Amino acid sequence: EPRSFDASAGRSTLILDKVYPWLMAVGLLRDTSADVKEITGVATIDSLRLHGPLDVPAEWHIEMAGSARNFAIDSPHLLKRITLRSPVMLSNVRLIRDAAQTELSGDLVAPDGLSGAVDLVWNPEELDIRRLRVRDAQSDASLSLLMAEKEIALSFKGKLTKSTIDSVIEGKNLLGGSIRGDFRVNFFGEHPERSTMEGKLEAEDVFWGRRGVEPLRIQQLSVSGAANTLDVEMAIEAGQDSHPHLHGTVARSAKGLVASFDLAADHLDWSRLEPLIVGGPEDDEGVEEETGAARVPWRGTVRVTAQSLTFHGYTWKPLQATVKLTPPRYTVLVGDARLCGIATPGKIEIGPQELELH
Repeated sequence: EPRSFDASAGRSTLILDKVYPWLMAVGLLRDTSADVKEITGVATIDSLRLHGPLDVPAEWHIEMAGSARNFAIDSPHLLKRITLRSPVMLSNVRLIRDAAQTELSGDLVAPDGLSGAVDLVWNPEELDIRRLRVRDAQSDASLSLLMAEKEIALSFKGKLTKSTIDSVIEGKNLLGGSIRGDFRVNFFGEHPERSTMEGKLEAEDVFWGRRGVEPLRIQQLSVSGAANTLDVEMAIEAGQDSHPHLHGTVARSAKGLVASFDLAADHLDWSRLEPLIVGGPEDDEGVEEETGAARVPWRGTVRVTAQSLTFHGYTWKPLQATVKLTPPRYTVLVGDARLCGIATPGKIEIGPQELELH
C-alpha cells in the first residue's frame, strides 16, 4: 500500500516567489487557463494541514488559512503584471487544494475605506472567478469570469473608476476613466447558437491591446445586449490625428458569432495598428492551446471609410475598403483608394505573422 501522511502547522511565514516554483515543480499546484508564470509576496500562515500519499504530492490535500501582503501575479494573458499596491493586503485567505482543483478565497483590505473580496477555483481545464468585488467611495463593482474548455462567461455589475484601480494595483494604462453597467455574456464553443448576451456596459478611457504592444485608447465604449445580439459603439484614439469611430452588431448563429461593423476615420496609420492585428512569435498556436479556454468560432465584416491611410511610407487619400474577418486570417478588399491621385484597388491578405498584397 502507498505510504500516507497527515501533517499540520501553526503560524508561519512563506516567501511566495520562492515557494511557488517549487509547488509547481512537484505538482502541488497545477497550471490553469490563467497560465500563471510567477506569484510573489509574503504569506502569513495561521493554520496549515496536509495529508495524502507521501510519494505523490500531486494527490495531497491542502487546507490553509492566513493573509498575504506585497502580492503580485504575472501571466502572459494579462496586459501587464498585476501587483497589489502597498499597504493593500489580502486577509481571511483560505486555500483548499486536492488532486482535482484548487480553491482560493479572501478579503481585500486597505486604508481609506477600500474593501473587496475574491473567490475563485481553478484546475487544468478551467479558471472560475466566482466573485471579484471592490468597493470604496468612488466604486462598487462585482465581476465573475469563467474560462472553461467549452464555455466562456463574463458578468460585470456596478461602477469601477480609475482612482479605485490605481489605489489597489500598481502601474498605469489599465483604465483612464470608468466602467459602469450590468452586463452578462455566455459563449459556448461547441454550440455558439446557445450563446447569450444581455445588459448594458459603458466605459470611458479603456486601454486595450496585447502584452508588449502599446495599447489603443478607447475613448468611449457602449455595449448593449438584447435578443442575443450585441450593439457596439466605440470612439478610438489610435495615434496622432487618428480617431476612428466604430459601430455595429455581433449576433449569434449556428456557425459562430457574426460581426458586422462600420469604421469611419479621419486618418489610419498602419504602423500603429499592425502590432495589434498581425501576431508576433508569442502569439503562436501553442500558446493558445495551453489556455484550455473555449474557442468560440466567429467571423465578420468591417466596412472602412477613411480620409487617408499611411502604409509603409505611402499615403492613400481617400480609402474605402471592406475587411473580411475569418480568424486567424483577414482579407482586405480595397475599393476606392488613391495613391498620388492614381486609383489602386486590390486585395490584402493578413495572416498571424505575415501580410500579402495582391
